[in-house]
Amino acid sequence: MTIRRTSVRKAYREAILQVFGCGVSADDLHLLRACKESIFLGGKDPCGWSSDDAVLCIYTENGIPTNGDPDCRTLYMDMWFEVDRIAFEKLGIHHYTEMQNPAVVCVWEI
Repeated sequence: MTIRRTSVRKAYREAILQVFGCGVSADDLHLLRACKESIFLGGKDPCGWSSDDAVLCIYTENGIPTNGDPDCRTLYMDMWFEVDRIAFEKLGIHHYTEMQNPAVVCVWEI
């Protein structure tokens, strides 16, 4: 079963806000803006970090936390695993995130 990439993007936006946000709309504005501006369909990101095989490409330079910070790598890996889990609950299909570099995360369908 294949799900539209736009549906996956919506599920990941919501999961990122749930995991990395604080739950207060006014305080999460920077994260909400980053989610709208920095999550691209695979193969359509402006710098070409993802292939067409990727479902999504997420740039983390605008406020979405990433595994690129060596002091917080384990914490963020666990949090990204939680993002994947929440997206799975919303979609019913497993996806996983993978670091492409310290500032780019791609989402792949299993």
